[in-house]
Amino acid sequence: MRTVLAVLLVLNTASFAVTKDGERAPFPEKFITASGAMIVPAGYAKSLKKQNLLLLFYRTGTCSVCVGQLADVAQVRDEILKWNTAILAVSMDDAILQSQTKEKIGDSYPLVLDPEGHTIKAFGVFNPSDKLSRPAVFLIGPNRKVLYHYVGQSIGDRPSIETILHAVKHYSGLFPGAKRAGKG
Repeated sequence: MRTVLAVLLVLNTASFAVTKDGERAPFPEKFITASGAMIVPAGYAKSLKKQNLLLLFYRTGTCSVCVGQLADVAQVRDEILKWNTAILAVSMDDAILQSQTKEKIGDSYPLVLDPEGHTIKAFGVFNPSDKLSRPAVFLIGPNRKVLYHYVGQSIGDRPSIETILHAVKHYSGLFPGAKRAGKG
């Protein structure tokens, strides 16, 4: 019995390995928003003439800490865009709950649906104990390379907006000493 449980634990852990810096982002072919708009994540930043993509994973729109982080990012959206970075946020919420979340944070950037959690699991941020995403942030370069990531271990464990902005600026390629995405 112990052997079976150990094997199941290893299999469960292996299937949710967190995507690390330097690895290729496991994007789905497309995302859908609550309004039905289709977004192709692999080309989204480029479609906005941006180099990088800030991908936010949030637990649910009923989580006040999650909505707070989404609102903080919305407040600095123009600065993030200025630093050559587009923004998407992902949750397992249904379209109704996601629409309600959008009303709380405004129309600063798209919230996309992942109701089955395929992308959340592919990035390794699915929390099997509550069947939601862990709070996570990924900064992804134009070649789909993960430049920076942070995966929280609890509801409140997430990077500050200052930390997010620092990562965005650092990999923007827009100032002396900045790292160009994909150039190490």
